[in-house]
Amino acid sequence: MTIALLVANQWIYGQSYFSKLLDTPYPYVGAIWGSMETPDSGFILMHTSLDIFQDTNKINIVKIDKNGAKVWAKSYGAEGTAHEQYEIIRTKDSCYVFCGLEWKNDTASSFLFKINEHGDSIWMKTFNSGSYLCLFGNVIETSDGGFLATGGCEKTPPGGSDPFRQNYTVKTDGLGNILWQLTRGDYSTHENSFGIVETPDHEYLQAGNVRNPYIDDFYVYSQLVRIKNNGQVAWVKNYIDSDYYQGFFDIQKALDGNYLIAGGWANDEDIFPSDPYGGGGTLTKVDENGSVLWFKRYGDEIYDAECYDFVELPDSSIVTIGFSHQPWERSTLVKFNSEGEIIWTHPYLYNTEFETNEALFEVIHTKDNGFLMTGYAHNPMLDTIGFSIGKGWILKVDSLGCPVPMCVTSTIDPIREENEVIKIFPNPFQNEFQIKLPIDNKYEKINIYDATARLIISADLKSKEDHLTIDASNMNNGLYFIEFISKTERMMKKIIKIE
Repeated sequence: MTIALLVANQWIYGQSYFSKLLDTPYPYVGAIWGSMETPDSGFILMHTSLDIFQDTNKINIVKIDKNGAKVWAKSYGAEGTAHEQYEIIRTKDSCYVFCGLEWKNDTASSFLFKINEHGDSIWMKTFNSGSYLCLFGNVIETSDGGFLATGGCEKTPPGGSDPFRQNYTVKTDGLGNILWQLTRGDYSTHENSFGIVETPDHEYLQAGNVRNPYIDDFYVYSQLVRIKNNGQVAWVKNYIDSDYYQGFFDIQKALDGNYLIAGGWANDEDIFPSDPYGGGGTLTKVDENGSVLWFKRYGDEIYDAECYDFVELPDSSIVTIGFSHQPWERSTLVKFNSEGEIIWTHPYLYNTEFETNEALFEVIHTKDNGFLMTGYAHNPMLDTIGFSIGKGWILKVDSLGCPVPMCVTSTIDPIREENEVIKIFPNPFQNEFQIKLPIDNKYEKINIYDATARLIISADLKSKEDHLTIDASNMNNGLYFIEFISKTERMMKKIIKIE
């Protein structure tokens, strides 16, 4: 088949790109722990900022537009209190609820805070199981219109030895009033719950990890707990690997009715106890009974970031965000197919000229088919008074993970036989070039872009098609990108036109 030149003046998918530090003046340092897209394609950001001289944290809520420009910002928090917020959700009544912790009188309590679409406070509730430190790291709105929040509480065991952490889960009504609460764990272990999801029968699956300092071989392992709608535990399942330390970090219901769980692993006991997600990432799919359908572990010189947060896309592919810790923090966005095999990866740094600590914690899939990630970026040029100065970092990329139009995506393909490889020739080319597709071609469409991300050619492919001739006689000299699109992946190739 011969494809002639078609010209279309558009940027790739009409997507926006920006990378910004939240404009909070010194001496504040901070991080953006979570975000939520608004109906007008803007974003609500949860910004935790610390005044390094007053040692106080405010609840900061920031609205930006689709291009990253600030629309408004509001702060909450009484004198003598400090706050950190970790998760935000949009509620059925078009408001927002987020969770975190509140420090007051040397005690930290978990909190839920509800705001309207303009950032105005509706209600705030605090919760404590009798510990000196409690926090919520995840919250969901339940089918009955209430909320379910989960996290952990640290307690001091008898004898005043080192504190231990217990799982802490609270079910509330729509106004934040407690319906029931569940605390799990004893002083021999440290248990954390990081994610929770409602099942179709209105029970809950809670994902986390358990640390046992008294059993060296099983120091950290993953745990899944099923909780009944009255707060009673239905069952607990532990996932132990004697060769690795590992833990669950986020759980979501998959499109096929099963459950996806993201997590991390490490094989160095000197790294893992100080940071349980310092080795690499894991993806697990389980059914409603906790039986593993598949499990993938990732981590090498190409991809060494844990799976900290993830989204499942409409085609059942999965995109995760995480960051590595050695030798410094560096974030990586990774796309997987529906079976957990890597399609492409993208590493990100805000300060590319420095070896800096910069981390992105959360990813959301945006209406323009791109991704917004949030976290913090460290600026070493501000380290003048003994403090590590970091700012909240917002990064918006396109559907290929590119932070700028038509960047190069690191595509990781399975090892293929010679007759399965796409061939483009000649390259460089003059008036035309050929594309030889694999015998079992799965690609359904190709797009060709110039170096400015302008779409030049777009064509559908037939299922049995294995050879294309591209008429490029009207194309200017220079670099072009060929995008191959299937139901499960996108792959980019480069080609150059010469005289």
